[in-house]
Amino acid sequence: METTHVLRFAPTADGFADAATRLRAILDARQIHGRHRHDIEIVFDEVATNIVNHGRPSGPVEASIRFEDETTIGAKLQRAELDYLLHSEAGSRTLAENYVGLPLDFGFNSWS
Repeated sequence: METTHVLRFAPTADGFADAATRLRAILDARQIHGRHRHDIEIVFDEVATNIVNHGRPSGPVEASIRFEDETTIGAKLQRAELDYLLHSEAGSRTLAENYVGLPLDFGFNSWS
């Protein structure tokens, strides 16, 4: 499931500043921090600045930000892990070793 936020703002410096403040509130509410937050803010800043400075829109600007919910991300991760386990030799070996245990190999032959 996805959540989309639409930031609508006047094509002015004040309108952009207001939209940037609302974007930060959205990121705070979703608890997005660090590198991901920085990347989202940089992209918004670049796009919105170019639209306001070079696009000369005659009306309000709309910027949409779409987030995938955790359940969607979790489902994608589960499918990727299952695909790895079923379709790669290393994944199959990992599954088998976790099921029956790792082979006992101490680097010497103690039975002879």
